Amino acid sequence: MTKRCPLDNLTGGKNYKCWVTSHEYCDGSKYVNEGSVCRHRITAAVKKCVNSQWTPETLATRKSRHRTRRGFWFWSWPWDKEDRNEPPSITCPADIREQAPLGQITSTVNWSPPVATDNEHRPTVARIQGPAPGSEFREGSTLIGYRARDGHGATAECHFTVTVVVKHCRELRSIAHGSRRCSGAQPNVYGSSCLHSCDNGYRIQGSSTVICHQIARQSQPVWSTSFPTCQPVSCGNPGSVSGGRVLCPMGFTFGHNCNILCNAGFRHTGVKFMTCTSTGLWTRKDPCEDILPPKFTNGCPADQNMFSGPLRAPVAVTWTDPVTIDNSREIVTLSSDPVKGSRLGPGVHSVTLIATDTAGNEATCMLNIIIRVRECQAVTTPSNGQVSCTAGHVEGSVCNVSCNHGHRLLGQGTLTCLENESWNNEYPTCQAVFCSTPPDVDHGQFSCPNGHQSPAECTLTCDAGFRVEGLETIQCQENASWTAPGYCKDVESPVFDNGCPAVIQVQAARLGLPTFVNWTPPTVTDNSDDVIQVKSDVTSGSAFLPGTTVVTFEATDSSGNRNVCRTNVTVAVLQCGEPDMQPTTDTGIHPMQDTCPDGYVYGASCTLNCTQGYRLQGRDIITCERDVSMHPPSMTWKWSGTHFVQPQCKEDRCPALTPPKNGALSCYFGDNGWECYMSCEASWDVPGHTEGRFVCFNGQEFWVPDAVPDCTERTLPGKIRILSDVLYFTESCNISMEQLRHNFIARINQSVYSGACASTPSCIAENIEVTCNPGPPRNRRHATFDDKLMTRLHRARRHAQLMTSHVVLVKFHVTMPYDEDNQTPEDAFKHYYMKAANFTGDLKLRARSGQLDVNDLDLVADEFSIGDVLLMSDCPPGTVFRDRQPLARFSCVPF
Repeated sequence: MTKRCPLDNLTGGKNYKCWVTSHEYCDGSKYVNEGSVCRHRITAAVKKCVNSQWTPETLATRKSRHRTRRGFWFWSWPWDKEDRNEPPSITCPADIREQAPLGQITSTVNWSPPVATDNEHRPTVARIQGPAPGSEFREGSTLIGYRARDGHGATAECHFTVTVVVKHCRELRSIAHGSRRCSGAQPNVYGSSCLHSCDNGYRIQGSSTVICHQIARQSQPVWSTSFPTCQPVSCGNPGSVSGGRVLCPMGFTFGHNCNILCNAGFRHTGVKFMTCTSTGLWTRKDPCEDILPPKFTNGCPADQNMFSGPLRAPVAVTWTDPVTIDNSREIVTLSSDPVKGSRLGPGVHSVTLIATDTAGNEATCMLNIIIRVRECQAVTTPSNGQVSCTAGHVEGSVCNVSCNHGHRLLGQGTLTCLENESWNNEYPTCQAVFCSTPPDVDHGQFSCPNGHQSPAECTLTCDAGFRVEGLETIQCQENASWTAPGYCKDVESPVFDNGCPAVIQVQAARLGLPTFVNWTPPTVTDNSDDVIQVKSDVTSGSAFLPGTTVVTFEATDSSGNRNVCRTNVTVAVLQCGEPDMQPTTDTGIHPMQDTCPDGYVYGASCTLNCTQGYRLQGRDIITCERDVSMHPPSMTWKWSGTHFVQPQCKEDRCPALTPPKNGALSCYFGDNGWECYMSCEASWDVPGHTEGRFVCFNGQEFWVPDAVPDCTERTLPGKIRILSDVLYFTESCNISMEQLRHNFIARINQSVYSGACASTPSCIAENIEVTCNPGPPRNRRHATFDDKLMTRLHRARRHAQLMTSHVVLVKFHVTMPYDEDNQTPEDAFKHYYMKAANFTGDLKLRARSGQLDVNDLDLVADEFSIGDVLLMSDCPPGTVFRDRQPLARFSCVPF
């Protein structure tokens, strides 16, 4: 926003003459622009407009220095000059040339209006000719003029030309049978496009759209393609017409006609011409109608003679179709009444043949079909019989020959009349029928008062206890067999020989648990002589709860007759009295207490414990048992233990032991007094200087030993050593001990590393010691050999039958690392013990097969030469390997 100062704020404003920075004088105006200077006409005070405020200004800052004609200088102010009546100066823009936009013949032209200057006043500028800036200019040149006028009426003018250039393509010519529609202001203006269309019945030939565009290196625009033409629509050759021909003298295009001409024997059915329409289709093409019927070339077929089917059944009739022709040379349809293949019965039938062409013209002819029936000779009725035929004696008729009661048919009873007019079988005859003896029925007999000739009847009678079920009477049938007989059904129930078992009473099992009870099932008999099964709702040997249970026995024979008896099974519960093992003391203390979770029933156990200040002597468990020494047996509390001493609570005089750190104590009262055993946690062990057992004998008031040591940290041995030896037999000791040592190492490596050490590749043989001594005499001691070695020596000599005089003793160690490998200490020790056993077994097996012999030194060993295996461990100094129960943790403990 332009900063200004208000003249109203200037004291004595009417006496000020102002000089404006924009060369405009504004005496008496309400505001002046920023930078304007005003001088008081009387006082010559000068004020300047700065930041919208009037500021005093010194005279020197606004003076101008002038020189007079006589050469004198003087100072003057700008407003002291007199106005001069000189015309203003104005300059118009340069001529403008502009290209009209695509498809337009006018253009919007803009320019900046000219600015006029004057030596004194600010002149005004006005347009005096032509449109204003931003107006639409048509094609061609337009003159634009401006005039400047200062405050004294002096004027100055300037002019420039605006030229609008419009490019055109060549003029469009008219299109025959069509029209066009263009998009530009004029059809052929640069950038316009024209869309061509054809009249009804004509199609565009070429591109329907052309565009007026500019091509490089050409001064004028051209059309994008050649102008299209409208060509008449072609309907194409109309083709032939049925029964005639088509003539088109003027061709096949829009608006032309084709004539339809019919052949001989045909006539027109509609219009006689067709016209090509604007859609490219001909109007209706009516065919020529055929008006002549077809002809039978050789007339109708001859009459047909046929036979009916079996039982006068209709047969499918057929004939040879006649040959037909028609003037249309098209297919002729042949039909008949009745149709070919119809089934007709016996008699004479007329058939009409009908020939129909495609136009529906018909020609007919007739023939006769004669159908007759084949017949056989009538069947003769046999004596004592009769004949029944389905259709007399015509072909297919079936005659059934049957005999009277008491007679049976000899021959085939069914005769069929065949196609050759003969019966398929000879005539049968009838013979009298007799049945055999009636069938046997269990527990019954038949009586036949009229004998066994059909249709005689026999009556069934049953034994006592049975009755007839089914048919009571059987009859001799025509096939010489009896009808199905009834049977004698058992109607009496089985009988228990000795009644039901007596009442069963047993004693309950221990703890009142279900008791298994056995009995002998009752026996039964039945009039049917069948083996009768006896069932019960509870089987013998079942478990019974305490109390009385009713057992039901049921006997059922094969006919379903049923008998039932019942008995009681009573299970009695035995019970001891309340335990009273020790009476109350004189001081009123009851030292012994019992806990009986199962009560006092037979087999129940009670745990005994003593009150504070007393210790239990004897077993802490008593059980309710039967005392079979009594008659009858009674129930009593029993206990077990050394000499079956009755448990007693003795006053406790042994001091309390302090449990070990990282461990615990377990104590019990035995025959000799109190015994406590020390145990340690998983990573701790009992020290080696103690057995971990502490005893306070009866009558004493101290423990042996008197204190419980703390558990020590458990340390695993670094290695496990397998110690063994081998005996060799030789004639003398005149051999190299070092060579024997190397040969033995070779032999032992083959056995140890392939056998016991196969899963522990880091185990090695070491500390091999070889000595040779004369062999001891038989049955006499020797200073070099102990008793155990002497025994091995004699056994080996007897087994190998050796008479050698010297013995070579090879002692060795096999060392392997000790690792529990996530096993319990017990399992780890067993694992290494098995390794040692495998090692010994492998050595004996190799000794037996001679693989330990040293042939080049004449040394022989057998399975009795292998010494016992001893397991040893490498423990840190100051510790010992514990491998004995009950404290065996298989670890190194301090001693």
